[in-house]
Amino acid sequence: MIRKHKKSLLTRQGTVLLLILSQLAALTACGGGSGAKATTMHLMRTSGQVAVSDGDGEDVALLENLGLYSGYGVDTRPESFAWIDLDSVKLTKMDQNSEIAIQKEDRQLEIEVKSGSLFFHVTEPLAEDETMDIRSSSMVVGIRGTCGWVEVPDESHMNLYLLEGKVECSAGSQASQVSAGEMASMTENGQIEVQPFTAKDVPAFIVEEVEQDSALARTILDASGLDILHPADPVELALEQYRTIVGQADTYDYYSVDEPTGAYRYALVPMTPDADAPALLLEQDTAFGISSILVFQYDTDSDSVLQAADTLSEGVGSAGGYRGSLSAAGDGNGLLSTEFSSGTGMGSTSRTTLDGDRLRSEVIWEGNIFDDTDTAVDEIGFLDIDWHDIGDTAALDSWTPGSAPVEPAPGEPEDAQDTEPAQPTDGDRIVFTGTLGAYSYSDVLALQEIPDPNPGSDQGETYWLIVLDTPQGMTLRSGDGSGSYEGEVSLIDVTGADGLEQYIGQSLTVSIDADNTWWPSDTSLPMGQPHTSDVNVLQ
Repeated sequence: MIRKHKKSLLTRQGTVLLLILSQLAALTACGGGSGAKATTMHLMRTSGQVAVSDGDGEDVALLENLGLYSGYGVDTRPESFAWIDLDSVKLTKMDQNSEIAIQKEDRQLEIEVKSGSLFFHVTEPLAEDETMDIRSSSMVVGIRGTCGWVEVPDESHMNLYLLEGKVECSAGSQASQVSAGEMASMTENGQIEVQPFTAKDVPAFIVEEVEQDSALARTILDASGLDILHPADPVELALEQYRTIVGQADTYDYYSVDEPTGAYRYALVPMTPDADAPALLLEQDTAFGISSILVFQYDTDSDSVLQAADTLSEGVGSAGGYRGSLSAAGDGNGLLSTEFSSGTGMGSTSRTTLDGDRLRSEVIWEGNIFDDTDTAVDEIGFLDIDWHDIGDTAALDSWTPGSAPVEPAPGEPEDAQDTEPAQPTDGDRIVFTGTLGAYSYSDVLALQEIPDPNPGSDQGETYWLIVLDTPQGMTLRSGDGSGSYEGEVSLIDVTGADGLEQYIGQSLTVSIDADNTWWPSDTSLPMGQPHTSDVNVLQ
């Protein structure tokens, strides 16, 4: 399909800045050879919707091997491309949504990129008396024999990427040399920033060309080190560097005032939902019971690992009642750090995110951890962090996106009823309906959607819990023996009750004796929920 080309295609005015990049005289072109003459240009082929206009802005019919002359313009629509050659030597490919204009005088040829991107691949160097420039409205790239591409996001900016060779880039009084594997970001005010780019930065419309030319792929690989056809996975690059960091875990400063025990652990946790690679957490245990944690993050742009200048902590203090735990945020945005006093239950939860090489923390909840209230933390959710001893590098060899952290188990049994059935009575005992299940330590944390209040404690115990279909208020004995008080019960620990083995996994109607059911007086699991071994199964 041919789109009508606007007559204003060639009327856009350039700005004052003129930026010239001249290839160094000794460079070898992609493919080698000599003798090309910058005399004619042809539109070799097109794909999709491509329009050509002449010097008067009138449409030109698309013909095979269409000659392009001074004043001609070419533009491409979405998912459309155009290939242009120079004297039968492949020269350029226009990306989709791109627009160019052509100017020619004798042996001087110029392609103005008004918008979009243009790939250039000159397989034979131009003669000494020839010139060919690729320019935007404000910048110029002098081409003699090399390959790469330019992109023009707007009239004030132009980016040059080199896949082979060297050029000198100048803007005003500033000058920089650009080599294969580097890109120059240029601005209208004369600023130039040169930095490396990676194989994953090469656009798809160029990769398609390289896939069809194995010799070109080898030339680019030799010149720039970029394996365009097999770009490195950022996760693999990150894990490779993380292995080195884990291997020297004891050489880092954890900024701890306590004596280290010599034990170290690591974990891989995504710090943002769209992160290319996870963050590395490196933890050092101390004799006091509080561990210090360093955070490392692989940066894809620089292919290097940034270490956060701050530290995190978790654990159970051997004195003072301090409790601290670290979890991954359920929404994938950072970590959740919870701290509280086991004596008072007062504490807070903060969300910690990574900003460059700094950790940013924001308090999102404060209060008593025994209170059953809806908070922002409930909406975010806690995910368990999968920690590994530094001697076990299996996680570094097999980590894939989504493999960590661990999703919490559902907080409601699948067979819970939507409505509460009619219940029998059992004297003055409390009657309720729920589902009996056997839970591990981590299952209980996931069920209650809380961080571990006792990090480092024995986690081998199995808990028998009845999860109530509908939470209800109950007046039960205080764990310290001082009396009774009322609270909301969502589950009851019935570990140790006789005759319940046959009911695991079943929905039951049971009764309990309020005088033999106790609220907890510490941070044992299940957190803030009662325990009894006096249970009668009614249905």
